[in-house]
Amino acid sequence: MGRCALAVLGRRAVAILGAGFMCFGVATGASAGLITWGSPTTVSGDSDVDTTGTRVYAYNIGPSDVAATTVNGVAFDAFAFPGEIDYSNSVTVGSVTFSESPSNLQSYGALTLGTNATPFGNLSSSYKTMLSSGGTAISYATITATLGNLTVGRQYRLQWWTSNAKNGLGLTEETFATTTAASGSNGVTLDSNSTNSDGGLGQFVIGSFTADSTSQTFTLDSPAGNTSPLINGFQVRLVSAPVPEIDPAGMGSVLALVGGVLGLLERRRLKAA
Repeated sequence: MGRCALAVLGRRAVAILGAGFMCFGVATGASAGLITWGSPTTVSGDSDVDTTGTRVYAYNIGPSDVAATTVNGVAFDAFAFPGEIDYSNSVTVGSVTFSESPSNLQSYGALTLGTNATPFGNLSSSYKTMLSSGGTAISYATITATLGNLTVGRQYRLQWWTSNAKNGLGLTEETFATTTAASGSNGVTLDSNSTNSDGGLGQFVIGSFTADSTSQTFTLDSPAGNTSPLINGFQVRLVSAPVPEIDPAGMGSVLALVGGVLGLLERRRLKAA
């Protein structure tokens, strides 16, 4: 091999190795843990339900008799929130927990949130099942949701809905007009009834995040006054494999390999000289 060819090979090897370290640096230094929200979208039909990636879990929230349902091929399991006489500020189903402060959690069914009036009444029966019940708080307060069973480094999508199609009121005559979800400084506000009348459509939003621990939290809040946050259903979907990370304990081996490659190139260069 000629001197020029060796020189070119050496430069290419150094460039490739350097680029590899830069890529690892970017991967390990990427921000994670905060949910980046998309734009609020008004409910329109079954195709609203996200099917990107793989379902981790999906839940339909409501009172103790809440039913499971399947929308757009996605199975939403039942997630029973506490009721009026339960006086509970926390509930866990599977690996998901909702907690509330300073009051208690509350749930409502179709008598409060559901209706046959249109345009809501034009939705599929399975979608109406999911949007006709929900979880909230007895009075103005913040609900904290903790999503578990996550894998560090993987990317996820979170979709949730707020819908009060009947434009009903809660036990203390509170409204559920808007709900704001927040993850750190990232927030998004959804409207539970587009027309503020019987039959109005609510909204959903999709957020994305990279797990930096085995759980992810976000909060649900409502404006000051006699209002409460409302969530009818949600799902979490896995959209990527783990992001590669450098194990600090293995850096010595990596550097030794790099040194060996460069040493071999140098010996061949001297031999060819």
